[in-house]
Amino acid sequence: MKLQGALVVVVLFGAGMLEAQAIPAVGDRVRVTAAGSRFEGKLMTWTADSVVVGEGLHSAVLSRGTVTALDREVGRTSAFLHHMSIGALSGGLLGAVLGAVLGGGHCFGCPDAGTTIGAGAIFFGGAGAVIGGLAGAASTMSVWEPVPLKAGQVALRLSPVLAPAGLGLRGTVWFR
Repeated sequence: MKLQGALVVVVLFGAGMLEAQAIPAVGDRVRVTAAGSRFEGKLMTWTADSVVVGEGLHSAVLSRGTVTALDREVGRTSAFLHHMSIGALSGGLLGAVLGAVLGGGHCFGCPDAGTTIGAGAIFFGGAGAVIGGLAGAASTMSVWEPVPLKAGQVALRLSPVLAPAGLGLRGTVWFR
């Protein structure tokens, strides 16, 4: 019962604090979707009728009415798993195609098509995972959180957290 009471207090009284956190500040790195295009860079100005995103001469002036989505960068994370999975998938597909083309009983004593497809997918998929993992370990990716644009809008973001003690789930709620 105490947990439910604490949750009610956070929802009722914490909404103003969460709203203040959700509004990006000038200088924050943002990703703005407007008029079907995506713009990424530092938020230079945010006025009642326009948004300026970019850096120096490479900036975009956007009408607030055309902005359909706004995300703020909250940090960077390793791209290891992302690149490793892309490498494993693309290597596995390449290996399966090569196994199908080169195998399949074209000669006496050659393994059947299923064996060569599977072996090619496993070998090249593993090689692709290693190469992708190495490339991903050397790079990072941005972590974005959505920013509510309309009054009365509630945004929820759930993201996995990897900690030394194990896996967890982080949830963020914004009220605007």
